[in-house]
Parts: sequence; structure tokens; C-alpha cells
Amino acid sequence: MLWMAPTTKKVIIPNTETLRRGIPRVTLEGRRGDWQSLLNKLERLKKYGIPAIAWYHLLYPVVSRLAKSFDDANSPQNLEFWRKVVHGEGFGGRSLKLSGWITAFCIFSFEGKWRIPELQTNRVGKKDPATLPSRHFWSTYAPSLQETNFDMTIDSTRYPILNIHDLHAGYAGLDITVNHGGITSPCVMVAGLAGVGFSSSRDSSLSLTGRNDTVLPVVAWWIFSKLPEAQPQPREDEPN
Repeated sequence: MLWMAPTTKKVIIPNTETLRRGIPRVTLEGRRGDWQSLLNKLERLKKYGIPAIAWYHLLYPVVSRLAKSFDDANSPQNLEFWRKVVHGEGFGGRSLKLSGWITAFCIFSFEGKWRIPELQTNRVGKKDPATLPSRHFWSTYAPSLQETNFDMTIDSTRYPILNIHDLHAGYAGLDITVNHGGITSPCVMVAGLAGVGFSSSRDSSLSLTGRNDTVLPVVAWWIFSKLPEAQPQPREDEPN
């Protein structure tokens, strides 16, 4: 069963037999128009070179299906899409590998370098790479794609398997200068995903008590000083 709440601007995909071994329920915030607007903005990535175009081809199948979740959340296609959001392999001392379409959001390293597949950024094709459909783009600029360890395909785009150690934090920092009453201080502003929050669904069909059974990302920003005297001091129980 699916229910939509226009006043809270969300679509809820509740527990089903299809999802029982994965995420019990997903609440997608916003309205369909919000996700459609984001989908339209992806076109801008095509202006910034081969890696950005490759990222477009990874993101478009995912974001388009996020928007379609508002149309028919109970459809087999939608439930199958959400079932493949992430999958982990490798425990007991082995390196944990992550697959699923979530890897589309982790394709760049912390330094901004493209991970996999290897892209032939200097190759000159017969057509503008920004105009190529997914299949032709990958075969032209990532010919090694078929030989790479990929786990899932959506709309002719294959999604990579990444090591969990390759994942980076979901926040960014920016050097700024704060002027407070004419006194300037060098600072850093940090914004993004600061952690994980918990809430209660109050739904006994989702969990035994319906309390503290929901996790959600916490988005925040903060500013801290870069002044030398603002350096953290060691605690008394820490060695100097």
C-alpha cells in the first residue's frame, strides 16, 4: 500500500514482501516537481568535459526514477529499483565492497578525481560527446567498461563496485573571512551531511515499538576559527 501526503510533501514506499530483505520503508522528501527540476539541471553537467558527461549518464537513470517514484510507488519496477540501492559484500576482516546505484554519487574521489571506469578524455570522436546516448558514449570514451567489475546496469549504464574506504564525507569546506564589528577573522565554513538522525515512525507494523526505528540524514553547516589560539588543547588525560 502507498499513501501520499501532499501537506508533508513526500512519497512513502512502505514495507512489502519485495523489500522485506532490504530497506523496510523509504520516505522520499519533496514533490515530484522538485526531483524533475533536479533532473533537468543535470543537463548542465555536459558543459564541463568528459568526466562530467560520464557522471550525467550515471545520475540520469537514478534521478529520473526518483521522480517516477511519485507516479506509482507500488509498481514492480519501482520496488525493484529501490531494492538495488546498495549491497555490501565482504565481512570478517575482508574489505567491504559496495554496489548498487548509490555508487553513482561516489564516483569522484575526495580530490575530485574520476574513479572508474577509466575514461579516454583525450579521444576525439566524430560527434559532440554531449549529444551521444549512454551506450555510444560509454563505448567511445570508456571502451574498457565491459572488462571492469560492474554489478548492475540501468538504461545502458553500468554501475561500479567500490571499496568502502573509497567513500568520502558528504560535506565540503570553504575558507571565508568573518567581519565582526570591524574585526576580521579567518574561518572555515563547513556544510553538508553532518551525521545520522533518528526518529520514531509510531508504526508497529514497521517495528516492534514504533520508536527510534527511522534513520535520516542530518544536513547542517557550521563555522570555526582558523586563529592559532583557537587550536584545540589536549585533555588532561592525553599525552602532550
